[in-house]
Amino acid sequence: MKRGNKNAISPVVATVLLIMMVVVIALIIFLWFRNISGEVITKEGTENIKLACGKVKLSASYSSGTLFIKNDGTIPISGMKVKSTSSSGSSTENLPGFDNGLGVGGAGEYTYPESEDLVLIPVLLGKTKDGQRNYVCQDHGQAVI
Repeated sequence: MKRGNKNAISPVVATVLLIMMVVVIALIIFLWFRNISGEVITKEGTENIKLACGKVKLSASYSSGTLFIKNDGTIPISGMKVKSTSSSGSSTENLPGFDNGLGVGGAGEYTYPESEDLVLIPVLLGKTKDGQRNYVCQDHGQAVI
């Protein structure tokens, strides 16, 4: 039987191309799944920092432009964000003067402008494979007013 045009690729070249395509697809899937998992931040050794946010306990009060905060939990707090609502709108910002954080049992007094509604959102310092990183406990905010 006579074959027609000999312009087809050889079986060896076809096999190499198929193997290369499988490797590239596997690499793309691997990198995609790696990015989905996100960066793991831990607190105090091996505990996931999201779980450590549940251990944060704050006592807070607000009077005449002064905000009093006490850390009643078992986790040191490295920063504090304040979500405030006033007649001009809503905003979230770092608490001015909260530079040194609050250790376990620590307390502090901070000046903050008048607002209709204040929510304190703790920020914890955790460890990653690349070093230390702040984590905002967004779901663990505490209303003050």
